[in-house]
Amino acid sequence: MINKETMVEGFGEGTEDAKDKARYIDGIRMELAPLYNFFDNICMRRAWTPEFYASLQVKYPDYAEMSYETAFYQWKNAFIATWPNLLQEPDSEKSKTDDIILKAAIAVFEVLAPSLDPENRARTALWLADVVNARKLLFDSNLDLDEELLAAYEPPTPIKEPENPAESGRD
Repeated sequence: MINKETMVEGFGEGTEDAKDKARYIDGIRMELAPLYNFFDNICMRRAWTPEFYASLQVKYPDYAEMSYETAFYQWKNAFIATWPNLLQEPDSEKSKTDDIILKAAIAVFEVLAPSLDPENRARTALWLADVVNARKLLFDSNLDLDEELLAAYEPPTPIKEPENPAESGRD
């Protein structure tokens, strides 16, 4: 890997080397994950000190009423460290993945929506909007929905057709 030499000879010409190297590095990452998780907690405690939090409380009024421990654990629980992907997928592959995710989300909504009360239907629609908004390759702009208006919306009742054809004037 250091000398950038290919690992295979013959017809392969090293085209699969990147995948082999990525698998090797992913194995090392998995071995080191417990160590990183341990040190993440230490770094959080050292970085997010009570003094640091006091300065945030002055700058941001939202934190004025919240205790240090509550804020710390909210931040700690929301913290996610992810490794970058070593192999870059082309945008065409990413859009195919986004398409599959979007179709699955729409299917979930179509199955759940008819059996939900208006409030939960609105929440499910907002969840679907979040899924749509996360697909940056498929959609340029965000889908913004109002949960209160969705929950209060009642579709109009359809006009009934005459049941008996004779009533419509035909013989």
